Amino acid sequence: GRKPDQMNSTSDFDGFSLSSRGSNGRLVEREWSHDSLNLLTSNPTGGPQVRFLVEGTSLVKGKFILEVQYPQINLLNYRTGVLETVFPIPFLRGYGQDYGVFALEAGRRCAVGPGRVDFRLLDKGADVKGCLQQQIKEHKARRAALAARRSEENLLALGVQPAPSVAARPPPPPA
Repeated sequence: GRKPDQMNSTSDFDGFSLSSRGSNGRLVEREWSHDSLNLLTSNPTGGPQVRFLVEGTSLVKGKFILEVQYPQINLLNYRTGVLETVFPIPFLRGYGQDYGVFALEAGRRCAVGPGRVDFRLLDKGADVKGCLQQQIKEHKARRAALAARRSEENLLALGVQPAPSVAARPPPPPA
């Protein structure tokens, strides 16, 4: 493979416009450039999404916007913003990032089928792996909080008073 210092810079790519529906249902036209893609944006479904400019080098070839938005990684067409393929995060066998390349191991239930997919990161300092890990961590925390809340509701429905949480217990008396 090529060494990171031999890779093309993001200046090889020009901007494009992307149409989407705003919160009021109207079509919104946004201008994107490579400098504006690696940022946290709002998402109508509530979860954060982060976009990175990438170039597929293995199973998926071409220039894309890689959008990390739990529970999936979306691959959008670089020019049109149209969704090309989806990698559901639970169906990934693994992922990693090193020397300007983000790699994922797609499982057999992914649309592209099983195999390794490499993306050359065209944004300097892009941390796709860190972003993905953060979103997974936040999802697990939300899921654990929901499970605890449901468990408490089930106990209350049965007429059992749930035990106070550790944080709610008063401190022990001084000795």
